[in-house]
Amino acid sequence: MGLATFYRGIAVPPQRLDNVVSAIRDGGLNSKSWVWTPDFYRLPSPPDVLLRQMPLPRESLRVGPRIPAVYATADRDTALYYALKHNRTRENTSSVLIAFRAPLEEVLVDGKDLLFTAASAVPRPDLRDLLMSVFGKALLPYLDAAWASSDGMSRIAMIDLAIQDPEIVRAHYANSVVFRGRNMIPYRSAFVVPTPVPSSSILFVQPVEGGVPALEAVDAMGMIEMRGDR
Repeated sequence: MGLATFYRGIAVPPQRLDNVVSAIRDGGLNSKSWVWTPDFYRLPSPPDVLLRQMPLPRESLRVGPRIPAVYATADRDTALYYALKHNRTRENTSSVLIAFRAPLEEVLVDGKDLLFTAASAVPRPDLRDLLMSVFGKALLPYLDAAWASSDGMSRIAMIDLAIQDPEIVRAHYANSVVFRGRNMIPYRSAFVVPTPVPSSSILFVQPVEGGVPALEAVDAMGMIEMRGDR
């Protein structure tokens, strides 16, 4: 799939701003530098192959070493929202926008804010259409299998597969629909990017100021009614 551009928005204490900017420019990104960082496991086989073998225990999908990562987005406005609003606190008042390149085939969709929740929702045509718009048609076999299951852990396992499907990753990277999930943050895309990201892949690290981008978003959570068998 090749290299793709990603953005990350952070906020830091003013007295640490110069050091943080220099550290990222010179040393790249690694998960040890941040409080909230994800990790993940690579699947033992292609996700579409594993889907045909379901149900499988979720533990059987977690093989090999745990891979450290950082959150990122393909959308500059989403990253600015995080930098200028969501990640700002009383202490962290200096906002920073980071752009970097990473191999798209190594990236996962971040499913925590919407996909895992939607997989255990009451099936609805409007929710299905929204998810297809945001994540592409390749999501539908995983989503339909999850909705057809009465077992909550099996539904989660279906999404474990979906977030590593390269067609879903590509479709989500190209998504233009702004939506809100569980955390009510408006965004177009969210990814989990393995680290370290070397300094040679950093495009820029720059302090940012100003207002938060005005993003009108579809309320995905308004379409979600959780199932009683979750």
